[in-house]
Amino acid sequence: MRSAIFTLVAGFVASSSAAAVKRESDSVHFCVDFDFQGNCKDQIVELEKCIAVDADFDNKISSFEPGSAFTFCALFDDAHCQQPIAVIFSSVIDSDSQNGRLDPATTNDRASSFECADAVQ
Repeated sequence: MRSAIFTLVAGFVASSSAAAVKRESDSVHFCVDFDFQGNCKDQIVELEKCIAVDADFDNKISSFEPGSAFTFCALFDDAHCQQPIAVIFSSVIDSDSQNGRLDPATTNDRASSFECADAVQ
């Protein structure tokens, strides 16, 4: 399921983006409150690798954003990136991102892991 999400989204984004060098890592920024408030973390992450969030953030993330416009991240409801709950793009290219705010009805305070990928393949 996880690879299907990345393949679908990467193909869509790559078809509308300029060619770029494949990157191995990027940063993410996430917080326990909306609008990037409260306890926050900036983290450099290896792309296409499942990252389980620290106990301080497990099932507490309310704002999440990839570090660059050429990265997207999937959030998962489990620690092993098996149950996807959202795909997040940078607000640089997603004007509907609501400042990284996760939907209170479906994704807020549910993420236990995430995986990011280069949107330009």
